[in-house]
Amino acid sequence: MFVRVLRDNSNGNWWFYCYVGRKWTPIGYWPKILFNGLAGPSSYIDWGGEAFSPPGTVGPQMGSGLYPNHPLAQYNSFSFDIKFINDNYENMDVVGIEEFTNYPSKYGVKDVGFVNDWVRHAAFWGGKA
Repeated sequence: MFVRVLRDNSNGNWWFYCYVGRKWTPIGYWPKILFNGLAGPSSYIDWGGEAFSPPGTVGPQMGSGLYPNHPLAQYNSFSFDIKFINDNYENMDVVGIEEFTNYPSKYGVKDVGFVNDWVRHAAFWGGKA
């Protein structure tokens, strides 16, 4: 699934788009009033995976359950074509990625950087609880 989240420069609302039927389709938006800290341009982008289970239960695996450095990591959870759109609405490749996990003994993340012109920037994550 290809998704985008964009701030409308004309009114400050945040739009969610999915790539459906060979075009970007608006799914919905969040009014700017909901996001006090997002009224202007952003300087930080965050994305990745999340695994959740109720307190006192075993956590679920993430993706295929393989860690990102596993030889079969191509079957894991991933993001590719990671980029952002600047204030001039130009697509920009991300740089300076920070790999972060709350539970490194259970889950991992691996930023592989720029791969090629089709994949662009990619990252993998996964693991077993």
